[in-house]
Amino acid sequence: MKRLLTLPHLWLFPLLFWAAVLGASLSYNLAAIDRHVADLAIAQGRDVFRMVQAMRRWNAEHGGVYVRRSEISPPNPYLDVPYRDLLTRSGDELTLVNPAYMTRQVAEWILSEAHIRVRMSSLIPMNPLNHPDDWERAALESFAQGARERAEILANGSGRELRYMAPLMTETACLECHAKQGYKVGDIRGGISVSFSAEATMASAQPQKQTLWLMHALAWAVLSGLGVFALTRIRDLMLTLEAARQEQESLVEKRTAELKTEVRERRRAERRLHYLVDSTAQGMLGVDLAGKITFCNRHAQNLLASLANQGELLGKPILDIFTDDPEFANGMAQAKEGSQSGGRLTVKHPLSGLEYSLEYMINTIHSDGHVSGCVVSLNDVTVRQQQEEEMWRQANFDPLTELPNRSMFASRMAALMQAGAVGEHAAVLFIDLDDFKPVNDQYGHQAGDVVLVEIAHRLQADIRESDFAARIGGDEFVVVLAGNGSREQTARVAEKLLQSLARPISISGGHQVRVSASIGISTFPEDGANIDTLLRNADFAMYQAKEKQKGSYGFYDPDSNH
Repeated sequence: MKRLLTLPHLWLFPLLFWAAVLGASLSYNLAAIDRHVADLAIAQGRDVFRMVQAMRRWNAEHGGVYVRRSEISPPNPYLDVPYRDLLTRSGDELTLVNPAYMTRQVAEWILSEAHIRVRMSSLIPMNPLNHPDDWERAALESFAQGARERAEILANGSGRELRYMAPLMTETACLECHAKQGYKVGDIRGGISVSFSAEATMASAQPQKQTLWLMHALAWAVLSGLGVFALTRIRDLMLTLEAARQEQESLVEKRTAELKTEVRERRRAERRLHYLVDSTAQGMLGVDLAGKITFCNRHAQNLLASLANQGELLGKPILDIFTDDPEFANGMAQAKEGSQSGGRLTVKHPLSGLEYSLEYMINTIHSDGHVSGCVVSLNDVTVRQQQEEEMWRQANFDPLTELPNRSMFASRMAALMQAGAVGEHAAVLFIDLDDFKPVNDQYGHQAGDVVLVEIAHRLQADIRESDFAARIGGDEFVVVLAGNGSREQTARVAEKLLQSLARPISISGGHQVRVSASIGISTFPEDGANIDTLLRNADFAMYQAKEKQKGSYGFYDPDSNH
């Protein structure tokens, strides 16, 4: 070391050293800027492709769109479908614009307005204009080998140009035109390339590059000057600096070890948190203030797998997934104000059409005293909801005839009376089957069930939509005539029901049985102002009619109830 410090041209060492170090740093940073600029250009090309692809999918999902025939929109000679051209009642001639035709027209607009060239090409084109150039052909061949996109910045006569291309996959809507070419769903049909000048993007990095040059030059001057100055002083301070260097290295090693330990612990904590969130029985979605999904655990991904995969969920507006639930949208708005909300929503599988129910809870995320987003927790409650609905159905409907039972009859009657749906008058017809017990005794309870089901069907068929029937006992039924105008109208309905119920009923074994019915009628409000009174008086009127003659009807007479 001492001999080195005594060399006559030692001052050149710091100049060369810092030139090498800062030169390498400058080269690395310049290359990083170029990579970043290239990534920005490629991302722009990718965005243009996705925009065009979204337009094409919209067109395909709607089966194409019709526009007026004109010089700018003549009929597509390569579209071989019988409904390509239409004539409206007003005499306008329309022509069908399919995804490919729309892409070509939109590409011309994009080229004229944004100077971005969008072009379709295929190794087996229907339109000769879609033959690929050499670069596109190489891209299409790479897609056939599994590549998902190709992008390059190429030099041409006018400067540098970004070329981006991604494949077009054959979908079901494409087969109407392309099946004759031998394509199947999932095949690569061709691709869309995007080309535009990258000069502006590359030029945008020039100020940053100039700043890097200036900073490295200043750093080289300062560090080299300090190095030369230090070397002039180091001869006297060599031992002290050596000791300081060793101490500094020791501190760096110690701190490096501490940092490594901290990094390991942080990674362990992050993994534990990730495992914990992924292992929870609830689906969890993180949503930012813009309403976009920033996090999705495994359970949420499974719950929403029918709508989108995890890659499609991240960054997607959550209201695009739950589009048909205004209460959920209102809950998201409340979360921005710091309020918690929850509820249920129904999700429909886009392919199978099956529906399943999700129970959700929206909780606000607070960061440094401010709302920074929210967490949406999801639970699949489809089975529980089905069980609740089945329990409700069993509690309110007769399991044999599927008519409302006594409980549902009371609820619906109360609702009609409270809402005024019965108008000024209503009638309650209490129906009891005559000679039903002999059917059970002779042919068995299964035959009796067939009779009861047929009776229920006939009752429902012979009344208006505003009326309803219910089964309140073994062979006892009730029909409510809402808003009935007069006793004569009620009598006509009763006679119609008696005639319908008296028709023969076919049961197993080729047998036919006949059962008649006796009907008692009470009217609202003359015979009672509440359900129990109306039902009791109709029951009394039925027994009076049955005593006089089975298979008849009678109105409630308050004088005979004494």
